[in-house]
Amino acid sequence: GYFNLERNINLVVQIVDVRHSISPLDEQMLDFLQYKNLPFVIVFSKVDKLGKTKLEQRKEQIEVEFAKYNSVKKIFFSSVNGNGLGELKSLISESCRI
Repeated sequence: GYFNLERNINLVVQIVDVRHSISPLDEQMLDFLQYKNLPFVIVFSKVDKLGKTKLEQRKEQIEVEFAKYNSVKKIFFSSVNGNGLGELKSLISESCRI
């Protein structure tokens, strides 16, 4: 219901755990955001939980699993080591200027 109300939405941040395959609920939400033509970014969290090799393998899998969202910005994020924080902050700041 939240997204069906008259709101000025500049950006939706969809957070997905990088360690897991796309869930049916994640896919449903992403499809809904695309259908409603809402601006959104996919943030893959907990990248610090994977080693470098495993993360690279996971990124390759994500390209396949999230193929229908290829045009959507994807950020790989860690709250522990700050990976992706600057990129996410910039994106949010830019969307607030709209």
